[in-house]
Amino acid sequence: RDFETYFGKSLALYIMPPDEWGSAKAFIPYSPFFFIVASPLAGLPLPLEVTVPAASGTFEALKVALVFLLAPALGTSLRRDSLWAGRVAAGAAAVYAFIPATFLLQQFGNWPTQTSLWLMTAWAAITCLFWERFTRPSVWIASTVGLTLTLLAYTVTMVYVGVFVGLMVLAGWLADGEGRRRWTALALSGIAAAALAVVIYYGRYIDDVLTSTLPTFGQAVEEQGKLTTLRPSWGAFFTDHMARAIQSYRLDLVYALGLAGTLLVFFGRGRARRAEATVTRRRQVYALVSRLPGPRIERAAWQRIWLGAWLLLFPIFTLADFYLDQALKQFWIALPAIAVVGAVWLISLRGWGSGSPAVRVFAWLIPAVLVWQSLSLWVFRLMFHNR
Repeated sequence: RDFETYFGKSLALYIMPPDEWGSAKAFIPYSPFFFIVASPLAGLPLPLEVTVPAASGTFEALKVALVFLLAPALGTSLRRDSLWAGRVAAGAAAVYAFIPATFLLQQFGNWPTQTSLWLMTAWAAITCLFWERFTRPSVWIASTVGLTLTLLAYTVTMVYVGVFVGLMVLAGWLADGEGRRRWTALALSGIAAAALAVVIYYGRYIDDVLTSTLPTFGQAVEEQGKLTTLRPSWGAFFTDHMARAIQSYRLDLVYALGLAGTLLVFFGRGRARRAEATVTRRRQVYALVSRLPGPRIERAAWQRIWLGAWLLLFPIFTLADFYLDQALKQFWIALPAIAVVGAVWLISLRGWGSGSPAVRVFAWLIPAVLVWQSLSLWVFRLMFHNR
């Protein structure tokens, strides 16, 4: 009896903002994926008000493990030994676990978005772990299935991931000539996943999008110059909307750490390798461990391509947010990559300051402040701003 509510246009029209696109309410297909996967919870002897947040919170906690799996593959762009990879994995998982804003989607009750971003991280972790074997049919099929589920999970995430894959394929073809077979396989995986998503759900609304949504968007742009009435000017957008979100959600330190890590990964690789080599020579135990038999992780251009494309999603969709409100989702989609580059910077900072007590204290102070921000935001949200 609720088929039309969840699989038809009713749900999409219900959640769309009433006046944001001018005089008409635009229709955008709203995926019922979350309602399908959460439906078994209705059979439990507990109310959905308990089971849905509990299940969603459990999966969000497990996302720390996904970052732990993702980080060794992407974080080895500075060094190629197993010891470094393990440190980056532990560091990235710790940084992500204590990012203050990670639990806010849970508190907002934005479970469809939360589920889609979890699936995106799981897809990225699986694909990166087996990237060197990505052209094998079993790996390619598993990755394509994961990507298809991600595209089906939430419409906005579908757009984000589509841009993400497109950026990676383009950069891969330009900057990683030796790995073009894998980038071609990723392009084909994206095409296959998009086709499956269209056949399974989105295809039934192509005509509505062409005949209703796009004309409504065109009318809104003609009336107000953009697709939202919430952004009066660029100045107000950055100083009020963005700055308020960064302050309210305690994202200032997180993104500062991400910026420092991004600069290090893409522009400071030589210095980082020299500093780490110095630490290794001073600490014979590290040199001994590095000579033990075990797998070696080769540095490859693909790691920086993945990180670069993932990190670029934040500025790209922040600029797009001025024209089309995204409810700050661009902040959350970048956090796993932010955790990886932030961990790389923190670990490298400890190496640079191996002989300086002040630098060592500073290297420990940043995670301590991050933990404090996370705990204080959690207490504040629960006690004074509970939604």
